[in-house]
Amino acid sequence: MAYSGADVLAQLSELARQRAAMPVVTSIMVVSQNRAEGELIQSALRAVVGYDTRIMVSLNLAEAVRDSKSVTPQIGFCVDDGTSAQGGCAASLRALRAAGISCPVAIIRGEVTPQIKNRLMEIGATDVLNRDDVCGIRLREGLLRLLARQTLDDKGLA
Repeated sequence: MAYSGADVLAQLSELARQRAAMPVVTSIMVVSQNRAEGELIQSALRAVVGYDTRIMVSLNLAEAVRDSKSVTPQIGFCVDDGTSAQGGCAASLRALRAAGISCPVAIIRGEVTPQIKNRLMEIGATDVLNRDDVCGIRLREGLLRLLARQTLDDKGLA
């Protein structure tokens, strides 16, 4: 089946409708050692939250900490390069928390098995997304889970 311009317009219209129904997101932090991948996630997030949201892309934890001092992130995404099953993610989450960044954080990985996801959730990730889901509806679902967690944290219910 051919993909037409009408299909693109229908998808853009649906994203605009969904964006209007979403809670307001003021700032998002993306930590990715690969700038191109960080910018891809930033672009995918723009389609979901729009251009009024500040999306900071940091290439390392030091940049993320520095950037979060000027604008406190409401939610965060940390891209795992996949060199270790959970070690890199665990270290990143601990470093973010030690630096005072307390927002809900989702891990984005190339490989996500139920075991890896459970382990990452146990060490403090709010959500775990497969890298292939970043440009799809799963990103919006993950963003909504992060926002729900942030709302619970703000109310002291988490």
